Amino acid sequence: DLSGGKLLSDLALGTFFQEVLLAPQNLGTLERLSLKDCTQCSRMSQAALVKLLQGEAGAQLRFLDLSGICLSMRQLDPFCEAVEKHSSLQTLKLCNSGLRSAMDVKRCLQRLVGHSGQSRKGIAVLDLGWNCFTDDELKFLGELVSNNRNLRQLGLANCAASSQKNQSISPCVYFIEQL
Repeated sequence: DLSGGKLLSDLALGTFFQEVLLAPQNLGTLERLSLKDCTQCSRMSQAALVKLLQGEAGAQLRFLDLSGICLSMRQLDPFCEAVEKHSSLQTLKLCNSGLRSAMDVKRCLQRLVGHSGQSRKGIAVLDLGWNCFTDDELKFLGELVSNNRNLRQLGLANCAASSQKNQSISPCVYFIEQL
């Protein structure tokens, strides 16, 4: 649990990932990782995190909290793909993580929420709070959630930007209509 480590540099976090979490003697032992509010987590540490999720080192990871970390556009797609393919991740917290800056938000949501079939359980708890989504993206998310049998809890605190179609309607309405 490194949550609250605002003073941890990207170099320190990246080195920790490379020398501790990805070390051969620690392969497959990590079950929980919280980097909540480690705001300096950027290029080096995010690349190492993706490598952790893709490989044997993070194979047993069940809980991941990246709230407050702005995911880089370069790492966001590989991160979402790694989450999609991960076999044991059950809880993923991405509050205030800049998902809205993704080139293709719907593709990212598809990878996080859509499930890949019977071989993978999928995420049971997903928190996307404080990421601003448009009405179209929330509608798409609602469709994904309604077709997902694994998701048990979804956090969407303060996720709705004002609707461009109708200023008096919250974009969350478009999400709810899909359920």
